[in-house]
Amino acid sequence: MAGVVSRASRFLKNAWDKEPIIVVSFAFGITGIVGMYLSPLTYQQEKEMQNMPNAYNYYDLPRTTDRIYEHMSTDRSKQPVWRTDYKD
Repeated sequence: MAGVVSRASRFLKNAWDKEPIIVVSFAFGITGIVGMYLSPLTYQQEKEMQNMPNAYNYYDLPRTTDRIYEHMSTDRSKQPVWRTDYKD
């Protein structure tokens, strides 16, 4: 076990000496992933999110009858004629 630890420490020291930014980015990534799984709020928050309604559920919206629509007759003679001979 001591041999594995000494080899890992030599590897980390060598990597830190050559590319410290990459070592720090890996450390942040590993810490974030491990912290997410060790957080006690993660499982509670997941249960709460599963009980929340879906944000994009448009199928069961109530229909309102007070919408304003422009009434256009299907009879061509009763449709309004728009003036197109304007002088600019």
